[in-house]
Amino acid sequence: MPKASELQTLGDELRAAREQRDLSLPEVERAIKIRVKFLEALEQGNADALPSPVQARGFLRSYARFLQLDGDEYVARWEDALSGGKRRRVRRAPQTVSDPRRTSQIVPAYRPTPEPTIRRRSILGTLIILLILGAVSSAAIISAGLISSAEQSNVSPGAILSPALTDLPPEPTLTPTPFVLPSPTPLPAPNAAANSESMIQITVTARTWLRVTVDDAVVYEGMPAPQTVLQYRGRRFGVRAGNAIGVRVVLNGVDLGILGARGQIVERTFP
Repeated sequence: MPKASELQTLGDELRAAREQRDLSLPEVERAIKIRVKFLEALEQGNADALPSPVQARGFLRSYARFLQLDGDEYVARWEDALSGGKRRRVRRAPQTVSDPRRTSQIVPAYRPTPEPTIRRRSILGTLIILLILGAVSSAAIISAGLISSAEQSNVSPGAILSPALTDLPPEPTLTPTPFVLPSPTPLPAPNAAANSESMIQITVTARTWLRVTVDDAVVYEGMPAPQTVLQYRGRRFGVRAGNAIGVRVVLNGVDLGILGARGQIVERTFP
């Protein structure tokens, strides 16, 4: 197949994929930051209208992936056409796109207790037991010493408190002071706020290109169908939409409303 014919075939496929998604070239330009004249050159198969071969490959790969096509396959076909068919084309197996409504709602139901909390409770319990044992041992030693002293002097323990002379005033009754265990100092509770996570719910109400990141990692990128609902857990969320009026965000049960106006490209970070 001649070079120009193969490039035109690639361009026709790109244009058909765009029109199937009811997108205009200005809307694509706002979403992927590639000027309209370069998008038109790709759809017309006009390699001479593109800045350089390296930029042409980058534009083609980004445009194809935005249309949910295999960007690497289209770049390989483009280079094969430019080389007159001398390059060996490698076909890739079709990639299956998973349904985001199934994968995005998986939330772990169990969270194990942090190890530092268990360790602190064990140490606190051990200290309390040691204090109780120390108090019991001290009381037993004092009692044994009093009994031994009384036996050595052949005087009963009760006679020690009796007055030696009748004219002395009676001694006051000694009341033993109860031994009170010191209250253990409470250990600081672990910082629950540092490990807390939020939940975000993204509802797509109109056709739009969407990219979602959770804790700085991309978890979704593409053009979901209207009425698609995405849910994620994490500490930090990023949402970028090519048509802001078609995206509604609910964070921790609080409806934050739509991202913006029709056709507006908006990028927001939550919380």
